[in-house]
Amino acid sequence: MKLCSIISTNLKFSTANRNELSSSLNNFCSLLYICFYHVLSNIKREFNITVTHKRRHTKYLYSFFLNIKGGNLIMDMRICVINIYVSDLDFAIEWYREVLNLNISDENNNYPIAVDLETDNDLRLLLHKAEKDTQVDVWRESSTILTFEVPNIREKIKDLTEKGVKLMNEEPQWHPDGGERIAFKDPFGNVHELAELRSRAAPKDRI
Repeated sequence: MKLCSIISTNLKFSTANRNELSSSLNNFCSLLYICFYHVLSNIKREFNITVTHKRRHTKYLYSFFLNIKGGNLIMDMRICVINIYVSDLDFAIEWYREVLNLNISDENNNYPIAVDLETDNDLRLLLHKAEKDTQVDVWRESSTILTFEVPNIREKIKDLTEKGVKLMNEEPQWHPDGGERIAFKDPFGNVHELAELRSRAAPKDRI
């Protein structure tokens, strides 16, 4: 299982307060990331080109180059960290490890304040202990959903159900971008999704 997308469902811009605007901008950046990811994947597949980027070891400089027939597309902004606010960090570490098979990374470990979860890309997934309940509420109200790609969604649903996870839908729902998805919550109310992408593994009877 791997993190494959971030979905923001509450994109709105307001000048009412700075926090709301900041949250909206974060959601907007998430949408840009999703769009760019899908476009780039299609271009790579169509033209068989090479994408070169520096890993996060370079803290302050980041470059993303798309080399295609003498032209360069340079992206100097990217999504680099997703914070998942939790009220009990130790319980969260155990839950994400036992239920979602996400282990703690050795990099950037700031326990007992925050810990990194291991991912298969440069995107940092951070479990962050909320100093107060309002921090958890701010994350929840942002309506940002993490989507984890799995090869067989029904097998993963069975696995999560056996581990006591309550799903938000009775059955996987067909998604416009192809494939099936089903939502669930972690113990702190954060919403995540499982996704079996049609282009990767959907059988003919589900197309």
